[in-house]
Order: sequence, then structure tokens, then C-alpha cells
Amino acid sequence: MEAGLRYRVKDGGFGVTAYHSKYKDLILLAVVDATTRQRRNIGSAEITGLEFDGDWRIARNWTLRAAATATRGTDTSSDTPLEGVPEFVLRFAARYGAAAGPWYAEGVLRAATDRDRVNPVTERPRAGFGLVDFYVGADLSKTLGAGWKNWKFTAGIENLFDRAVANQVAAEDLRYPAGLIGNPLMEPGRAFVIKLVQDY
Repeated sequence: MEAGLRYRVKDGGFGVTAYHSKYKDLILLAVVDATTRQRRNIGSAEITGLEFDGDWRIARNWTLRAAATATRGTDTSSDTPLEGVPEFVLRFAARYGAAAGPWYAEGVLRAATDRDRVNPVTERPRAGFGLVDFYVGADLSKTLGAGWKNWKFTAGIENLFDRAVANQVAAEDLRYPAGLIGNPLMEPGRAFVIKLVQDY
């Protein structure tokens, strides 16, 4: 079941979507004993969520964008939290660049709240985080000509402040300490990225 609302005006708009999904015969990783994990049918589960996305041109060359998701997952067969479901994540971006211009610069905040609602048999609580990324990009057709139609170039720095944070959805092995490298999987540290993308 899903319901949503969208609203647009000249300088921006937003969308809100609420959903509730029921699953039968859902397969997840189950703990058999201290050394064995097995994919098993858990029977049934439910996921309920609320999503928001929006953008707004606040000045001639400035646009703000935001997307947020709140999610709650439950294994209804055992009345326990469904593993690997982040509770609240947010992406907020501020972009500078003319709407029809060839280039832009953008700062992005990626954040998540603490994940305290976990199944203690398979997961540990995880701390929330906030990561800052910075990008510059260009529409190559506007800088190099029509031969580069639909090609875009982006360069940037992700996780600018080199924070060490755990991935909110990656699996964890409770037989080993959380401080062990790779348990759970960590987000990459500071990374320099270059992308050449074609829209088709």
C-alpha cells in the first residue's frame, strides 16, 4: 500500500510518499549456532516508511535539495526488528550554478540517526553519522559542443573530513568485536572521485 503527494511551482517543489509493505516467505540470514549462518525463510515481515524529497531555487544561481527517509521494519513471525533497515537517513545539498549554465559546484550532507532498533541476535546498535561531500561538475555539451550531447563530468571529494562511520545496512558478525577491521563494513574514508557520465 502506498500513497503520495507532489507539489510543483516555478522555483521548486516537494514530494511526500508513505508506504506499508507486507512480505511472505522473506529470506534472511539466520544464526544456527556459534559458527554457522544460514539463509532461512522467516515467514513474514512488514516495512513501513515515509519519504520526502524537494528542491527550491532560493536565489538566481542557488538551489537547495533535500531527501529524507524514515523506515521501520519488523519480522512479524517473531515480533523482532528486521535487520539491515536504517531508521532515518537524510541527504541535503546546496548547489551553485545557473539553471542553463555549463557548470556547477555543490556541497552535500549525508546523515543518518543512531540505529538502536535492532535484533540483538544478529545485530549491534550503530551510531549515526554526518558526512560532507563536495563536487564540481559540467555539462560537456555546453562546454565542448554538440558532439558531447548528454555527457556530464563530475569531480569531487567525498567524506571531506575523513570520518570513520559504520555502514547502516551492511551485515555484521557478532562472533567478532565491532572494532575488528571490516566488522561491520565501514564507509570509505576521504575519497577523490572523477566521473564521466552519459545520459541515454
